[in-house]
Amino acid sequence: MERREKQTSLKREIIALILIANATLVGCVITWKFLKDDPEILINQAGYFPSQAKEFFVRTRYQYTSGTFDVINAVTKARIIDGRNLSPAGDLWNNYYYCGNFTDVTATGEYQVIARFDGAGAVLGEVASSQIVIGYGIYDLALERGYEFFYYQRCGTKVHELVPGYVGHEPCHLDDHIMYDSAYLNLTGGYHSAGDYGKHIYWGMHCEAVPYACLFAYELDADLFNGTDLYDVNGHVSPDNIPDILDEAIFGLDYLKRAFLDNGTLLGSLVGALSFVVPEHDTDNIVGTSDDRQLFAGENHQLSRPYEAMWVAAGFAKMATVVKNTGYFSSRQAELINLATSIYNNYSVHFNFTSPSHPSINSDAQSYLVATLEMFRYFNSPALAAKLWDVAVYIHDHFPDPGSGLWGDELGEWNRLPGFYCYWAMVNGTPAAKMMATDIAMNMYSKRFLPLSNESTNLYGLMKFKYQDNQTTYFWDRTGFNSYYLTAAFTAFMAYNITNGTHPELLQFGFDQVNWVFGRNLFGTCMVESIGWKNPTTYHHRYAYIPGNPRGAVPGAIINGVIDKNGEPFINTNSAAGSTLQDHLADAMSNEPWLPHNIHFMYAIAALRAFIS
Repeated sequence: MERREKQTSLKREIIALILIANATLVGCVITWKFLKDDPEILINQAGYFPSQAKEFFVRTRYQYTSGTFDVINAVTKARIIDGRNLSPAGDLWNNYYYCGNFTDVTATGEYQVIARFDGAGAVLGEVASSQIVIGYGIYDLALERGYEFFYYQRCGTKVHELVPGYVGHEPCHLDDHIMYDSAYLNLTGGYHSAGDYGKHIYWGMHCEAVPYACLFAYELDADLFNGTDLYDVNGHVSPDNIPDILDEAIFGLDYLKRAFLDNGTLLGSLVGALSFVVPEHDTDNIVGTSDDRQLFAGENHQLSRPYEAMWVAAGFAKMATVVKNTGYFSSRQAELINLATSIYNNYSVHFNFTSPSHPSINSDAQSYLVATLEMFRYFNSPALAAKLWDVAVYIHDHFPDPGSGLWGDELGEWNRLPGFYCYWAMVNGTPAAKMMATDIAMNMYSKRFLPLSNESTNLYGLMKFKYQDNQTTYFWDRTGFNSYYLTAAFTAFMAYNITNGTHPELLQFGFDQVNWVFGRNLFGTCMVESIGWKNPTTYHHRYAYIPGNPRGAVPGAIINGVIDKNGEPFINTNSAAGSTLQDHLADAMSNEPWLPHNIHFMYAIAALRAFIS
């Protein structure tokens, strides 16, 4: 009996010790969980317009019962919001999200957001010394960086350190040429299309579209760009009394001028070995040696397609209109419009919108609409007006059902078409044209943009991607979707304008896509280099081989974006990335910049800047 009582007493003591140990351990786990959570505030790092909805997320690894946030004036330290509740937004991609809203803060200035969660009394997720700007010029620098990216991607010339801290490169690919009629045809110039040195005229989204994108942005808000004159047309860091964005457009057009044969044919893309070296060592820069780059036979793109040529015609015609209206480059006005006319007339025969075999809408009709519009704006001729109306009616009457007829489109060719259609209606100005544009834009929004972005679990309002079998996904394993988001935002902002602001849902959708690119994403990364406080840690770019640029970074560069990697969202956020050149050989699908992203960025942000405040 005594022995049994002693055993029972010992057993009770052991149980008590276990319970005490467990309680202590649980407390340690809770504390450790809190300390290791490392939550992050996800917010548009460019800032907000005063009247804009201002929502942010706090991303955490663990779930909390409640939380609050403060907003303080970053200059005066005055507390604007004190202890406002964070709303649980749900969980996504193995994280929990809490939403804060400070839309009622409308005074221009610099602010800071601080988030807290219960049970600790400590600050969590403070945006450190980073400042959130509320103002009207929040995208001015972003637009400047947008076209300065093109400057840094220049080929065939020296690129200087235009933006402090971002080195340039020496003259490269000086041996770009073809033999034509037994003679040397100089093809130096243009732009490196991505993180490699390939020089492409492709899809209306590469070298052929850079001038048009610059000019589109300039014409929407010339006053914004007229005040920036850091370099001349040759790229020297020396003012020339011409807005830099127009210098960039002329540089791009000068290459396109060389890429046309005298029989009116537009050449295609030039590629070489795509070696990992500095630009000036990619070839020996001596014409006639074995490393000279060749027209792109790999994808049968030695010659451009008619719709690609139409983007070139549009660029020349738009530049001629700018010259006529501003006086810049006045000595070149006749040359510019003659080139536009020659290209337009030579390729127009391929666009018969009354034939039984109709050209495709997303590429052919879109490019023909834009080129004809720019030709009409210069000449204002009845013949061009008739052609313009014919193609506009064709697009309106044959636009497929966006709910079932459109899928894929990772670069947003379909997404951007209604935006350019709204641009046509804006120039046309008639109620009939605006009604036609409203039909197409609202149809696109209600049947494509909205269904792909409004699931209750889609916290970001991000436009998902639809496959041909109607399955949808946030991310693809082949490439990021930043062009896809930006083209949709462009159309949303243009449609908001053409409908006189009567559809605020368009505005919110557009902001959701832009917010993602500027940092309100699960990585808290602003994917526009040199904007915001957290950019990609590394780029898949051969510029990483340039001394002084270990990240391979180019100001204004926009990476492909988030991809699906082994079933998880991914961009390269390795804090050690850039420590070796080998870091830049991987993750091209997510971390490589590309001309199409910046071209579409110029369209979207120019429309946002011009029409919305």
